[in-house]
Amino acid sequence: MQLLQEAVREFEGTTEEVSIMVADCEVSISLGDVAGAVQRLKQVPSSSPHYARACVAMAEIHLKHRKDKAAYIKCYLHLVVSDAVGGGGAAIFAVGAIVTGKVLGIYV
Repeated sequence: MQLLQEAVREFEGTTEEVSIMVADCEVSISLGDVAGAVQRLKQVPSSSPHYARACVAMAEIHLKHRKDKAAYIKCYLHLVVSDAVGGGGAAIFAVGAIVTGKVLGIYV
């Protein structure tokens, strides 16, 4: 855990920052700190080029670990609003999430 925290500080501001953060969140989840993992991912600002990746990671946490299907879909809808992917790519993600939600029994 200490090594990951050092890596987060070392790679801050680089293209690898979110990769390290996601790895750190995965370790936190394995230790039972799901809420802490979500909080760290929420800290990635929508202006960051890594925002889309953080949203996708957060969506997966909501679906797989919290079993919160509505929060899963909301993560993808936030991508559409922020236009973090650009070129309509976020809309494709959101449509996929909504279709998945309908398959899982969520109606938005």
